[in-house]
Amino acid sequence: MQRSQHSRVCYAAELGVLIMVIALIGCEANATNVTSGQVIDSGQPVKIGAIRFTPDVDQGNQGPTVTVAVSNGEFTTSGTKASISPGPNIARIEVVPEAAGEQDSTYYEMTVNIPEGGKTDLVLDTAQAKKAR
Repeated sequence: MQRSQHSRVCYAAELGVLIMVIALIGCEANATNVTSGQVIDSGQPVKIGAIRFTPDVDQGNQGPTVTVAVSNGEFTTSGTKASISPGPNIARIEVVPEAAGEQDSTYYEMTVNIPEGGKTDLVLDTAQAKKAR
């Protein structure tokens, strides 16, 4: 399915609002594990996207799911109430295509370990992740 440039901009704006709402729902009052970093796809920073951090229950981790926006290759939970659970998390990365006429978003998953207190130099490279649906 192809999208016009206008609908792509509207979609990106709606995605941003949705991510902010999700990030604020069900999170702790103060972020204790501030996490930030970069997202790379095909060697380039991801211009528009999102990351959903879900505690890996198979590895004994639990806590809230946190979704953050990716803009110009960067993301952060700083300045939000979002606090990613320390320990192993499944990071689901959404890469929104930039150009009009490209296919829908591409998704990747990888496991990341978030230390107690957070991590401010996390690099998520889709080349190291598996493609997801």
